[in-house]
Amino acid sequence: MAEISNDIFFASISEIGAKLRAKEFSCVELTRAYCDRFERLGPRYNAVALLMRDQALAHIGQLQCLDHRRAQCIDGPGDCGLYAAPQTR
Repeated sequence: MAEISNDIFFASISEIGAKLRAKEFSCVELTRAYCDRFERLGPRYNAVALLMRDQALAHIGQLQCLDHRRAQCIDGPGDCGLYAAPQTR
């Protein structure tokens, strides 16, 4: 798994998208990093009522497969699409 810097949690969607396209990390790695952060900080701030890690990873895995197939059909080998990004404040 790629090491994801804490800076990513404060990055804009454009910055995250650029890092995904540059393959600095995958969508799955990004999702795991956000889930880890939610698990670590959520209880401290009473910020997360229910963390759905397994469902999030399954969903992003399906989207990544769909994006990969779309990229092969349309653009040739492509990158991971940015479908949604968790937000923290």
